[in-house]
Amino acid sequence: RSAAGGGEGGSIGAAEPIPATEKTIAALKAEFAATANKTGRNVQVAKAMVDKTAGLPGYAEPGQILALTDYQAREVGYADMVAPDIESVLAYYDLSGAAVEEYQAGWEDKAAGWLANDTIKSILLAIVFLAIFTEVKTAGLGIGGLFGGLAAMLFFVGQYLSGMAGWLEIMLFLAGILLLIMELFIPGFGLWGISGMGCIIGSFFLALGGNTAALSSMAVSLIMAIMVFLVILKYLPTSRLWHKLILKDQQTAQAGFTSSHNYESYLGKSGVALTLLRPSGLAEFDGQQLDVVSEGKYLEAGTKIKVVKVAGSRIIVKAVKE
Repeated sequence: RSAAGGGEGGSIGAAEPIPATEKTIAALKAEFAATANKTGRNVQVAKAMVDKTAGLPGYAEPGQILALTDYQAREVGYADMVAPDIESVLAYYDLSGAAVEEYQAGWEDKAAGWLANDTIKSILLAIVFLAIFTEVKTAGLGIGGLFGGLAAMLFFVGQYLSGMAGWLEIMLFLAGILLLIMELFIPGFGLWGISGMGCIIGSFFLALGGNTAALSSMAVSLIMAIMVFLVILKYLPTSRLWHKLILKDQQTAQAGFTSSHNYESYLGKSGVALTLLRPSGLAEFDGQQLDVVSEGKYLEAGTKIKVVKVAGSRIIVKAVKE
């Protein structure tokens, strides 16, 4: 390079790949080293820009990624000169007066940069998750699916343009959507739905780099989606799939369900103790045997008794005189 990072105040280096896996570092380091060797530059400098374990004496300790200022780049032979402007560069190579064509970033490049923003990616993922929840709940409105599909398209376009996602991730996502649709129409005891969600989550995980940072980003997006979904939950209609996932039936007293037997009808009835009541035991009322408790006194078997109080399933009796 004739100028480091665009002239005075520029820099070069700090090229550690993302994700920084052993495979990606080794591949990029080899490419940097080969390019440096081909152009007659110091190979060790190129390696240190990619692999922080390499280091460069005087500039970066092992464990630090190498980044050079413009003047440092000239010191290590990675810049022929430091120029304040393009005219100085042309003059250095005896090209003064040559035609200059400047590259202007188009809307495609700007859109790719915008979609590659971490915050934007998290929001798009949250919209996709929210759309899935909404479609499972409503199954038929299509509004959630429309916004979710648009968000997913923008997400994968951004990741594809930045080189983070390929056709594998996109096809995995589409397969997940297909499986969720199959869950609505084909009985599968949740197998299709679980498989579909697995494919979708897997596609996002791989598209985000397949590392712990990807898991963190997905977790944040999922929490955002759940919070919004809980807010709008009561305004959404209900689908068949939602009925499969959520238990809606209630066993109420109005419907005839009780948590225990009702012994109120025995209040005031007379019976006989079948066993020794000390103070609890067994008694008989109109041919029905029940567990009872005396008022505190021990009562012999055969004693005539009367129900004086009922508290839930607890029947309290006392002895009555012949």
